[in-house]
Amino acid sequence: MKLYLDENISPLVAKKLREKGFDVISVHENNTRSKSDIEQFELAIREKRAIVTYDVVDFTDLAKGYIAKVKPHSGIILVSNKTIPQGNSKKLAVSLEKLLHHKEKDFLENRIVYLTK
Repeated sequence: MKLYLDENISPLVAKKLREKGFDVISVHENNTRSKSDIEQFELAIREKRAIVTYDVVDFTDLAKGYIAKVKPHSGIILVSNKTIPQGNSKKLAVSLEKLLHHKEKDFLENRIVYLTK
């Protein structure tokens, strides 16, 4: 499972996960911060990456649009400030690592999951 971290996630999370052997890139490293949510989502889809974001409302709406059009995507991992504060890169990296270790490669295809503690 490959991940694409949205702009509201520190690039340190990508770095920490790559150090553990995972295939993770960040919007910050790709120089795509100025792209819209739909452009970020489509980039993640082209690269067969699940997108990770704190932007729950917008990406839920995007996913609904893809479902309505029967367009496949590589998955969306939604994170809430209530469970993992946005500034807590270490906690986010640990939670994503647990998800990556315990799920099959295509687990997220066409799915939305909420990342918990």
